[in-house]
Amino acid sequence: MADLLEIVDGYLAKMGLDPGECASSEFPLCRFLRRGSSTMMIMANESPDAVRTLWFAARVMEIPEKDRETFFQRLLELNLDLPHGAFALDAQDGWVVLTDNIQADHLDFDEFYATCTNVIEAADEYDDRLREEFGEG
Repeated sequence: MADLLEIVDGYLAKMGLDPGECASSEFPLCRFLRRGSSTMMIMANESPDAVRTLWFAARVMEIPEKDRETFFQRLLELNLDLPHGAFALDAQDGWVVLTDNIQADHLDFDEFYATCTNVIEAADEYDDRLREEFGEG
């Protein structure tokens, strides 16, 4: 079975991206894509005890200090509109994250491309919408 990062790098190249520019020596199992104000991380999970998966995560904005209950309710409402993934909270760093997971054993380019573009585009769009609605946080 092919190494997940080799598959990811091949798909990135097919998207016209240089996989070397998406790599980080600090996080060797991850690839990073940027669009607008958003950066998305793609992380390969090759654990032998689990199903091989790719995890996509893009920071959206910091969790605001004010009106948190309203803000969290709004995130849950917006989850319904997302074609891929869902909003999540990174409580440790205080960020709202848009995240998605896909099984990688039978991954094809179309599924990879759709997940990449939907997650990064949604993060870029919702970062602006939520900041307008709730401020910088």
